[in-house]
Amino acid sequence: MKKIVGLFSFFIVLQCSIQAQIAASVDTAAVYKRARSAMGDRNPEKLAKNLTEPFKDDASKVLAISYWITKNIKYQYSGLGSRAIELKSPEKVLKTKKALSPEYAQLFVTMCNAVGVKAGVVDGYVKDFDFFPGDTLFKAEHTWNIVKIDDGWHIVDLTYAGSTFDPEVSKTSKFMYSLFRVPQSTEMKPVKKYSPQWICVPPTTALKTHLPVLSMFQLLQNPVSIEQFQQRDTAVARHLKKYPQKSEDFSAVDYFVALPQIEKYKILASEVLQQNPYAHLNAAFYNFYVVDLFKRHHYLDETGRLFASQADLKDVLLYAQKADTLFQIAIQNDAKRLKSAQARSNDWKRNMMNYNKLHQAQTQALSKRYAKSQQNVQKLTAQIPALIAFIEKNQQKYSVETIKRQNRPTPQRNEELYKGMDLLEKADSLHELSVETIQHYDELLGNLLKADPQIALNNQKEAKALNERNTKILRNYINNKNSNMPMVYITDKSITKEVFTQNMAKIDSLHTVGVDAVVNSLLSNFSAINALLKKYNSLTGEYLNTLLNAKAKLVPDSNEDARYAAAVEEYTKNMSRIKNELTQIHKSLPEIAGILKSEEKFFTENSELLKKDNMLETIRHKRYIDYRKKYRQIDMEYIKYFIKQNRDFKKLVQQVII
Repeated sequence: MKKIVGLFSFFIVLQCSIQAQIAASVDTAAVYKRARSAMGDRNPEKLAKNLTEPFKDDASKVLAISYWITKNIKYQYSGLGSRAIELKSPEKVLKTKKALSPEYAQLFVTMCNAVGVKAGVVDGYVKDFDFFPGDTLFKAEHTWNIVKIDDGWHIVDLTYAGSTFDPEVSKTSKFMYSLFRVPQSTEMKPVKKYSPQWICVPPTTALKTHLPVLSMFQLLQNPVSIEQFQQRDTAVARHLKKYPQKSEDFSAVDYFVALPQIEKYKILASEVLQQNPYAHLNAAFYNFYVVDLFKRHHYLDETGRLFASQADLKDVLLYAQKADTLFQIAIQNDAKRLKSAQARSNDWKRNMMNYNKLHQAQTQALSKRYAKSQQNVQKLTAQIPALIAFIEKNQQKYSVETIKRQNRPTPQRNEELYKGMDLLEKADSLHELSVETIQHYDELLGNLLKADPQIALNNQKEAKALNERNTKILRNYINNKNSNMPMVYITDKSITKEVFTQNMAKIDSLHTVGVDAVVNSLLSNFSAINALLKKYNSLTGEYLNTLLNAKAKLVPDSNEDARYAAAVEEYTKNMSRIKNELTQIHKSLPEIAGILKSEEKFFTENSELLKKDNMLETIRHKRYIDYRKKYRQIDMEYIKYFIKQNRDFKKLVQQVII
């Protein structure tokens, strides 16, 4: 396992502690009590025998050993930063009470074997914090165990069973943030936490997060491939749903576990690339481990020479040569891995800045529209009262009494008769024009006021609430990013700011059907409205005067009084309605203006927050790449050490080989 910084999606919470068929035979309380009371011992064999003395069954022994290790041995997180060249022996682990995952695994095997329980070490792949579906897993960096209980093999991961990872900000980082608001990076630090679900975890559960380098250690009849494991979790889930059967033939596992360590390394060296064609570093190590164990058995310090048969020397030289070749390929793979991480992080940075640019453009465009709306509100606020005053001045201008007071002529003269008939015909035309004018006015205003002013006001209030929410979303996002700098983005939500985008679209829509419809459109057509209203007033007056003149010239009653009365009633009603509409609009304008003005600060702050996000994203990208470069450098130093050891060994072989 590696140092993990920033956003980290760790392991899935699982449901079982010990498989049901094992749990039924274990007195868990008794096992835990014994493990808690057992005295520590630096000899793993003695410790194991002391721990398991009361228990006869293998399941209880496994649980007692597992529980003791997880409660007493701390995960040595700092060891990852230096790539410790040599792993600590089980004795040293018990002395220091600290371990890396392979050290946990070896201690477990040593203690199990001491009490007659067969166990093995399994190297494998886990998905790191910056692994994404479709990535290539170039190396297996985690180690766990298999253990035999009642003729069946089971999976145990004591690293996961004994620790979880919680975010932690260093004191220095906190200090710098408190003084200068320097963005903080959160490191995921191991915290001791007993998680029994990782003791005898079912194979189908383990495979959600763990993939052994050798497929036989999956303990399934139909193993998951590396290609499936590197895809989305659903690919593994589909496979396990289709092929959930646990293996019934463990002969290959039994055979492997019983082999001497050097023979295990030979099998691993020959098969690891068959399962994962990119695992050159693991293959290099396994080849080197063969070489290293050979040297330990055949090298005499006193003479500085190897003592072995020519056949064995030639055989081990091939392993050394393979290791050299594979280490060189692994170096290239490491470069590819860094390049891939850089490319992905660059994509995040570029996409985030592009989205932020888009959000800023949206914000600025809306801000300009709001500014224009505020100007239009001010203009309307000044212009509407004049139109209302015109209506008030004219709406009671005409009275039915005027036509009633008009007398008819006596007697009827032909000349006046013809003039009166012409006036009635003219009156009809004027009435037609008057009706068309008010209809034109109603159509124009009706289109402009599809939403009445109160609905527009309510829309703008809703837009303001969304604007405020958007600012709060951005503010919290920036504050969190500033105080808890992520390394990677698990989803695109932080990059696209999906909720912010949705809110902006709704704000735009609310403003369009609200203030735009009532204020901006009204103002741009106000001259036309004013002209139509005055034209209607003028036509109505001319129509009424024409009826009055017609009555004065005609003896026969042509229904002038009724027409006059109807026109006065219609005019008064229309002018009163128009006055009410304009008054309602005018009353809503000050509140609309206040809301629009209050939203300016949100647009301004949002724009500044988006700029700050760009600045923070540049910092995030640099820190992530620095982190990746740091660990590549550590890997390179680690690999160079083994390359040197390997080359020194080849020189020793060449001294004695014929």
